[in-house]
Amino acid sequence: MEKIVVGFLGCGNIGCGVYKLLETYGAQIEENEGVGFEVRKILVRSLNKSRAWAIPSTLLTDRPEDVLDNPEIDMVMEFMGGEQPAASYMVRALENGKCVITANKMALATHWTQIVRAAREHAAGLYYEASVCGAVPIIRAINGSLQANRISSVMGIINGTTNYILTRMANEGAAYADVLADAQRLGLAEPDPTADVEGYDAAYKLSILSTLAFHRHVPVENVYREGITGITPLDVQCGKEFGLTLKLLAVVIGAILYYIVVQVVLWLGLNTNDLKMLQALVVAMFLAVPYWKHRYVKKKGDANHG
Repeated sequence: MEKIVVGFLGCGNIGCGVYKLLETYGAQIEENEGVGFEVRKILVRSLNKSRAWAIPSTLLTDRPEDVLDNPEIDMVMEFMGGEQPAASYMVRALENGKCVITANKMALATHWTQIVRAAREHAAGLYYEASVCGAVPIIRAINGSLQANRISSVMGIINGTTNYILTRMANEGAAYADVLADAQRLGLAEPDPTADVEGYDAAYKLSILSTLAFHRHVPVENVYREGITGITPLDVQCGKEFGLTLKLLAVVIGAILYYIVVQVVLWLGLNTNDLKMLQALVVAMFLAVPYWKHRYVKKKGDANHG
């Protein structure tokens, strides 16, 4: 049986959750796939912090080199979040020939060139499916089955938090601040919701999707971005009176002369059955391909990830 030795970068809620899954289902994975995972070291900020799952203290370290430069570790899973030091740690792990798995859309979008170059130059695996739309396999589809196609546009609702807020405002006539407070209480919005409600989260995801869909780097700085903080119940009601629904859409249009329009914008559209379906914590992606059209839809139980 093959054994993969793993190192964690970070062990907050997500890191603890993955550790728990590997502990709980490790034997089943071995039986089904013939591969075993052994977590060797976990980088944390505090060695004494209480955690959601019982983790042996011998696995914990506050020294990055114990994970990044450890020759026994084959795979690094990044759970730190944020831009730095996550991006530089991932580059260092890749330069050491380690496979890296991450859902960190911010680090990927802001340091795409360096991270991808490190993976290519050192023949190291880089896997980031969960960085965009969570469990919806949109990245795998673009990188795999759609490689032979020419994608002309990408459009979607790719942030569950803002979709939840706009849906509640539309259905209940509630004020933005009240719905946001409810979302935070329910754990559907972060204590600091800026990344979601100002469109940064969607912009990071759209930078990644655009780069993959059009085979050239689209920096996040080139993404035009709007948020939803200025939306009032009156705005929503005016749209409803004309049969329109307000959504925060991520849109990429590939045009001639190698010019790409990339934007995260508030959009008023006809209240069709498709839009009615995209309520609350639902995210959806539409890819326009000549002679072919595909749509992914996923109901998300946690708006903060993916």
